[in-house]
Amino acid sequence: MAKNEKEKASDAFGEKFSATPSKTEEAERFRTADDALKALTETEVAMIAACGEDAPSCFVPVLESWCLLLEETSSVKRCAELAGDPSEFKLVGASTFDYLEPGDVTGIQRRIAGVMPAVIREAPHEASEAVAVMLEWLHAGLALHMWAKEERQKHT
Repeated sequence: MAKNEKEKASDAFGEKFSATPSKTEEAERFRTADDALKALTETEVAMIAACGEDAPSCFVPVLESWCLLLEETSSVKRCAELAGDPSEFKLVGASTFDYLEPGDVTGIQRRIAGVMPAVIREAPHEASEAVAVMLEWLHAGLALHMWAKEERQKHT
């Protein structure tokens, strides 16, 4: 999906999501995580861009998953490159998972299943907080995506 299409889809979903606020735990968790992600500064995202060969091993599943989320080749190096453009790097929304191939959603789920934000935050790296925020966003986004999928199935 082209950048402009992603922006339009994200904006449209955001407007709809805000216009019909859900009081579910999944929606609240996602809003909190999304606010934290959007609040990351350019400096904090630049710390992710500085990740490379020195990235702690606990970062790897998060950074690879972020690449899948952005429909890119899954690697720490590629994620670091993507973080070079902070606005594009954070151009994700609740509907992003809807545009992914099912295998990519499953790949993200598998990668981050056992990864905890507290472990990321304890890693001795300047990007620890930003990567933990990304992980929280991924967990919350997946939970919301799965909830929405179940709700759609109930109504079809």
